Amino acid sequence: AEDPGRGFLPTPGAITLFDPPAGPGVRLDSGVVTGSSVPGVFDSLMAKLIVTGENRQQVLQRARRALKEFKIEGVATVLPFHRAALESDDFAGKDRFNVHTRWIETDFAAMPHAMERPVQAEDPSIQRTYLEIDGKRVSVGLPTVLLSALGKVGTVSPIGSDSAAVQKDGEIAAPVSGTLQSFKVEDGQSVSEGDLLAVMEAMKMETQIIATKSGKIRLLVKEGDYLQAGAALMSID
Repeated sequence: AEDPGRGFLPTPGAITLFDPPAGPGVRLDSGVVTGSSVPGVFDSLMAKLIVTGENRQQVLQRARRALKEFKIEGVATVLPFHRAALESDDFAGKDRFNVHTRWIETDFAAMPHAMERPVQAEDPSIQRTYLEIDGKRVSVGLPTVLLSALGKVGTVSPIGSDSAAVQKDGEIAAPVSGTLQSFKVEDGQSVSEGDLLAVMEAMKMETQIIATKSGKIRLLVKEGDYLQAGAALMSID
């Protein structure tokens, strides 16, 4: 459950579809199904796809088919990267096998685009309460999501979708759902573009938050808070 287009950032969340491949030479080891949840406190591994065959060419053909049929929705996955890697000349070995430990960083040129973050489903339930209108007590039904939002006025709310659509100018958003491990700056401190501002932790991986511009920092959350991807961490004025 990692997004190759965002530097393999982990993406915890709910799996809305888990449809694995099958067939000759295809084996799957997994501990998740449709409806499972990938938490942010464990490793991001969801499944291992193992493909065998009589020779390497047959294995590549079977692996390409299996990866094409494999469907996981609800969280970002490394499936697009695996599909692209198996189509590369370096991996397929038309001349020779040219994959090495720095291959992704130095030679691999077909990295998939960042995947769209899933929008959190709204709660359709209704809560009944009472209002006084013109001196009369009236029973009304209000959406739970509305009451929840009213209860959070003045606080920072998690953003379920990609923060680019709603992020205010100067705000620094969480790039991944996880725990804010530490701030590297203090409230009111002046910073320069490129400075390290904070470190988040998700699925045993640390992600650095870097200043996108110069200015004065205003902290919006606390160390130790668990935040959804896109939630505002701080602002730079």
